[in-house]
Amino acid sequence: MVFRKSFRGSLVRGSVTATTLGLGPLRALPLKLVILMLRLMNTPSGTFDAVPLEALFPDAGVADLDRIRRSADAIDGAQVSRKPQVWQWFPQHVTFPGRAKAGTPEVLLAEVSLYDEGGDWLEVSLDVEWTEEGLLSVWSAISVACWCEVDHNAHYIDPVERTVVGTTSLADAFETSADRFIQWLTGPRDPEFWRARASFPLGSRSGRLRCSSRSAGPLRDASPGMDERSWEAN
Repeated sequence: MVFRKSFRGSLVRGSVTATTLGLGPLRALPLKLVILMLRLMNTPSGTFDAVPLEALFPDAGVADLDRIRRSADAIDGAQVSRKPQVWQWFPQHVTFPGRAKAGTPEVLLAEVSLYDEGGDWLEVSLDVEWTEEGLLSVWSAISVACWCEVDHNAHYIDPVERTVVGTTSLADAFETSADRFIQWLTGPRDPEFWRARASFPLGSRSGRLRCSSRSAGPLRDASPGMDERSWEAN
């Protein structure tokens, strides 16, 4: 089990607020809203034509960046909403930030909610991030809300990850994850389908209810671009 980010699920259960994280001016707000506000205020976002690829990936060649743009175009074409995918990027992570800070530093991120109703949800994500060895990696997965007796917040099903090393270029890694991302976008949008496929406990529509006394689960770092999954959790 690998923990990754989500603004849903156990992150917002219990009494965790901005006060408990030392974010004084925002102390009256729930943690979920604080994190969302921080990301909106501090994280550039937009359609892919706005992403400064040359600045984010200065070591990538022109041909590789063109291949990445074509993959992003394919993601746009697969959107059911027919709206271009919104991406977030993190200029503070253009260079490897080292291992001093908890979490996995992201450089580029895309997320799409496929289902969000009655406390249940399904989401796909793709991100370019740094490994603990200081190598770029492209990761993609479909995630579902956890309905286990012990709350894990989310389960990540069939994750795809390729590290940019040896003969594997950034474009190679990005294309692999983008292809899988598109498969998930055009696939079933029922969280129960994916939980059943991965043999995880089914959710509320199967007659189960969340227990309010469950553990609040792991908290993600509130810093934009820091995935809550630590490298050691792999």
